[in-house]
Amino acid sequence: MQASQPSQTKQTEEQIPRQTQKAAVDKGLELPGLKLREIPHEVVRLRSKVAGHVKSFAMHDNRIGFLPPELFERFTEINTLRLSGTRIAAIPSTIMNLTSLQMLLMRCVVFSPRVL
Repeated sequence: MQASQPSQTKQTEEQIPRQTQKAAVDKGLELPGLKLREIPHEVVRLRSKVAGHVKSFAMHDNRIGFLPPELFERFTEINTLRLSGTRIAAIPSTIMNLTSLQMLLMRCVVFSPRVL
C-alpha cells in the first residue's frame, strides 16, 4: 500500500508560514514555484519588524498577476526582487520605496509595462 502524498495546495499552505518564520532569521523570503495566484496575506501582513529587514524577496514561477501597493511600503529594504515567470500586469508606484533595490528579475513575465 502506497502512502498518499500531500496535495500541492497542502504543501503550499505549509510552506508559507514556514518561510515567513524563516524570514526573521534569514532576511529573505523565498516562495518560488508554489503556483500562487496572489501574494499571501501572511506575507503582506508580516510584522513590520520582520518585513522591514527582508533583503531578498523571491516569488518567481508563480501565477501572481497583481502586486499590492502596500507590499513595497512594508518591505522597504529589499535589494533583490525575483518575479520571473509570473503574470504581473503592472508594477505599483510604491516600488520606488525600494531604495536599496539592486536586482529586479522579471524574465518571462506576461505584463503590460505600466506603473500604477
